[in-house]
Amino acid sequence: SMELSVRDLGNSGVVVENGGVVVGGRVLSDTVVIPMTITPSTDAPVIVNPGTIFAVEDEAIEVTGVRIGDVDAVMDDDHVISVAIKCDGGRVRLHSIEGLVFGEYSNVNENWGSYGGAVVGGALNSDINGTGSIEDWNRALSDFTYLPNINHHTGNDKLDRIVLVVDDLGSRSNADNGGVGRRSEEVLFVEVESVGDKPEW
Repeated sequence: SMELSVRDLGNSGVVVENGGVVVGGRVLSDTVVIPMTITPSTDAPVIVNPGTIFAVEDEAIEVTGVRIGDVDAVMDDDHVISVAIKCDGGRVRLHSIEGLVFGEYSNVNENWGSYGGAVVGGALNSDINGTGSIEDWNRALSDFTYLPNINHHTGNDKLDRIVLVVDDLGSRSNADNGGVGRRSEEVLFVEVESVGDKPEW
C-alpha cells in the first residue's frame, strides 16, 4: 500500500481573529491509503559472455569469465537450474562437477531438444546437459577447458560456437508464473588459429 498525506499549511481560507489580530487560518490535513497489488513475475537468467575466445589448432585452452545470474533463483534457497552446453567444433571439459547431476533433461530448450550427453569426472564432451544450483554451475563454468576437434581450425570460415542454454525451471515457485521456467541462450564464439602439420611418411 501507499500512504499519501496532504497539509494545507493554514491556506484554508478560514481566518481566525484574536482580539482584533488576524492569526491566520487553521491548518487542515488529510491522509489516504492507496492499496497496491504487485504481481510477481519470473525474470530470465542472465549469462555473462567473456567475448570471443582465441584458440590454436589441436591445443586446449582454458575459458574463464562465464557466469550465470538469476535474481529469482537467488530468492529460493538451493534452487536447481538446468544448463546445456553444445559445441559444434570442439569439446568441453568441466573441471568442477561437484553438486551437478548430468543426463537427459527434456526442459533444457525445446528448440535443441534433449542432448543426452554426460560428463563423468570432467571428461571431454561436445554435448552436455545437467542440473545443479547456480553456485555449483558458476564454479564449473568459472574455468573450463575447450579443445578444438583434431586438425580443425576456423580460418576464413565461420567461428566455432559454444552454445549455453540456461533454464531456471520456474524458480520463484509453482504459484508464480504458473511454474513455467524462463530460458536464456548465449553463444561463445571461438576463433581457432591454423598451424602447420609435420609431414608424414
